[in-house]
Amino acid sequence: MRKEDTPEYLSDEELEALIRETEEGPMIKAPEYLEENILHKIEQQQKVTVYKEKVSAKRKLLIYSMKVMAAAGGGSSRGEGNLPSISDCSSYGGAAEQTGHGNLCGRSKRAGQ
Repeated sequence: MRKEDTPEYLSDEELEALIRETEEGPMIKAPEYLEENILHKIEQQQKVTVYKEKVSAKRKLLIYSMKVMAAAGGGSSRGEGNLPSISDCSSYGGAAEQTGHGNLCGRSKRAGQ
């Protein structure tokens, strides 16, 4: 690094004079449009954040719904699980209703055979 590339620092006296001058001098007024621009940018960012949250919530609901459908469809298509399907109830001659024992058909498979 060359000597002319290094920044020159103020001496302690020069620095104190600059600070005093800055503190005692008049305030510099910001441009008229600055506040409006800042508020507009904040508003735009908030709209983007709200939109992303809505999309995220919809995506979570969709994924959850797909998991529930897969779980519900997976067990009945393989014939697994404790609950018979509606078509199984017709072979028992019973109505498809819920009983106190968790059986949809109104009787157990053993009783129907």
